[in-house]
Amino acid sequence: MDSLKRTIKQLRRKNVTRHWYVPGMLFDSVITAQDIQAALAESEIPSYSREEILNRIFPKATRIFAILLLLDQLEDLARFVESDQLHDAKLPFTLAILMQDIHLAEDPAKDFEEKQWELIAPIFHRGTLHRRLGDSAALPFVQNTQIGEGAFGTVYEVVIDPDHQGPSDAFSEKSNQSMVIALAALASAVEHVHNFSQSTLDLELIGCHHDLRPRNILVSGSHFILADFGLSTLKKPGQNSETPFKNGTDDYLAPECEDWENGFQAGVVHRSADIWSLGCIVAEIATYMVKGPEGVKSFQEARAYKFRGWTMHQFHQGPRQRSEAVESWLSDLEGLGLRIISLLILVARRALSIDHTLRPKAGEMTQGLRLIAVYEAASMVGALFSQVREKHPSLDMFIEHTRFKAWQRAMSLGNLENQISSGQLQQSSAMKQYDRILEGLDRLSGNLQARLDQGPQTQLLDFSGLISLIDNLQNILTREQMEILQEYFLITVLDECGESAGQIGSDTTCISLSYEIRMRANIKHISNLLAKDAISSRSVPYIDLVNLNIPNKLGDNNYGTVSEGDHRRLIWVEWREYRKHGTSQEMIDRLYERASQAAELLSRDKPASFRTLTCSGFFHQPERAAFGLIYEFPYNQKFHAVGWVHKSFSSDNIIFFRRQTNESTNKTDGPTGGDGKETPLPLSEPFLVGFNHSRPNGPSVYTSGLEQSILKQYQHPTYLKDGVGYRLEYDYYSLGIVLLEIGFWMSIAELTKGWGGSYEQQRQQLVLKRVPRLKQHMGREYAEAVRFCLEGDFGQTVGAVEGQSDGEMAHVSEEGRSRELKLEFGRRVVAPLSKYFA
Repeated sequence: MDSLKRTIKQLRRKNVTRHWYVPGMLFDSVITAQDIQAALAESEIPSYSREEILNRIFPKATRIFAILLLLDQLEDLARFVESDQLHDAKLPFTLAILMQDIHLAEDPAKDFEEKQWELIAPIFHRGTLHRRLGDSAALPFVQNTQIGEGAFGTVYEVVIDPDHQGPSDAFSEKSNQSMVIALAALASAVEHVHNFSQSTLDLELIGCHHDLRPRNILVSGSHFILADFGLSTLKKPGQNSETPFKNGTDDYLAPECEDWENGFQAGVVHRSADIWSLGCIVAEIATYMVKGPEGVKSFQEARAYKFRGWTMHQFHQGPRQRSEAVESWLSDLEGLGLRIISLLILVARRALSIDHTLRPKAGEMTQGLRLIAVYEAASMVGALFSQVREKHPSLDMFIEHTRFKAWQRAMSLGNLENQISSGQLQQSSAMKQYDRILEGLDRLSGNLQARLDQGPQTQLLDFSGLISLIDNLQNILTREQMEILQEYFLITVLDECGESAGQIGSDTTCISLSYEIRMRANIKHISNLLAKDAISSRSVPYIDLVNLNIPNKLGDNNYGTVSEGDHRRLIWVEWREYRKHGTSQEMIDRLYERASQAAELLSRDKPASFRTLTCSGFFHQPERAAFGLIYEFPYNQKFHAVGWVHKSFSSDNIIFFRRQTNESTNKTDGPTGGDGKETPLPLSEPFLVGFNHSRPNGPSVYTSGLEQSILKQYQHPTYLKDGVGYRLEYDYYSLGIVLLEIGFWMSIAELTKGWGGSYEQQRQQLVLKRVPRLKQHMGREYAEAVRFCLEGDFGQTVGAVEGQSDGEMAHVSEEGRSRELKLEFGRRVVAPLSKYFA
């Protein structure tokens, strides 16, 4: 306990007003859970509560802990816990809160109120937003100079403690990754200066910056921007880049820039002088990443070298002499065991070659730093994969993690040391899509983080998005890289899965193997479900595949015949695919139950106004990874009213069947079938199909999302944005789009042709531009019904009962809200439109 107390006290510094403060970033770097645990063990806090208090303190209440430690009041931690005040975000506490809410005695409360300011000195970030700080705040100003005054105040120039100058937000969350990406972009900027081209002007030049140093690099968000081209030179490609050095002095100059032995006479430099300067910057960035601003300052001090009375801080000790201090510093950084730092040091060492001819070209620097950036981003994704697999273990997650590790191997991310040190960094075709790789890794990271953040009661995300993201990364690879990927994946999966993959041929590819393993697991589980269902009381039969003949395709559906003895009858088949949902048994259970429930619902007797086909059975087709719902052709036929939502309502899912004058239906030349004479198309008898997305209504019911991009124009913008939680209003919106198409007798694609903007902006344009014109085509009531559907305007008090307060309305059940919504829909849409068919 005393040791930790001394450590914190040693961190303290005095500002210009002689007030103590503890540098925030330094404090965070030295305080550890182990130190806190040891201090608690020496305190009078009961042993049975120490572990729980430790979990409350670290990492969100370390400053409160430190204040109490410095005051020898650790036993008061229990008071902060009991009053729900143990969180650093609640600092600073007023004396009233400390005494009345936390129940500290008067003297301890006053001591805490005074001491807390040492631990919460503000950290300043770049920006223009104002902050209001308390009068007692210990401002981390190390210099304070008055530079002017006027009638309304005095102006001071201050120097802020470097440890209280926060990096930009872009570098705080993923600092290592962001830093390396920014470095790679900086190297690319240097490369463009060295090999300048302008296609519009048909201009090609070679150039040199000549003044590459930190003060000429601007920080904008998460980007480094190369600036100050005042000393830069450009020449025609045929000329040598050799240029007389322009007088100047700086720590980042290459050794050939000045001859120290001859009065610092300017030397002759090439583009390689920029590479030396870039190497210096890489070394300092690597230092900053592990040691912060103080480390960079210490690095400069370590380079101090006396030459004829001058103190030099350059990265060399003359035109032909390395700096032993730089060598030692870089070796110490490598000894930390952080691979990303070691890789950056390798890049820096090659650039800091005394012989300028041995330095890499700017393109090699860019390629090396880009590979390191990809490595770091991929490492973060790999760590997230491990965490997700631990939280949600499954065969699917194992397969996708293995596919990702195979991609890393194909990219040779485990062999970067040899590539960088040997200088064999030729631009591969995969790395030409560097930006696409980083974008893919960032999206993959977001997908995994979303899975990690899911609570135990949250609906699990399906695997289609994750599979697609890894597919996109694999599509970037060359043929040779794909062979490496497939070999690694096959060996790993066959070793791990053993029996599951034992009968798969050796010529199987990575994608087909992962698919086959998944399908085997799904088929086995579905077979068990079918076996259980065989002894249940379901009224809708399971149809054997041998009795089906469905060769004809119409859209996403099929039609054909089913045989029952010598008799054949025409059927319509809709599909519910499960391939995108992985191998989660819970998920497959839900999808199987959904298919059987839909079949059950659509098989019941229904009134003529319920314009759906009658379901007579369902089946499982493993080759398609789908369930098929079988519907009878009509002739010898309201959806939300039974508690389901359709989810894919569009004009493509409205079909008509012609009546036949001859009822012979054994032939299957088309959806009409039969040999009879066709009658006119009965436009007053439409049928709603496309129930492959439908599900029971409810906010917590599993939803499988959209698969067809063509459906998006029929979907409510809110659903397209969020992707989960389908609601009745979204089906009503889709109906509004179909009614709009009917009113203008044009497709929604034609109605919105040439429109830009988001789906929400297009919805607003439909309401403002198209619906008003609908009145002259279909009448006022029709247009109003469409407007209600598109605006979701079914009353702001849906679900309320007359006389209810706002508080009571907040507790209206989802079932009650749904009932009221359907009644309002019936009043504002169904009733007005029914007049057209009276």
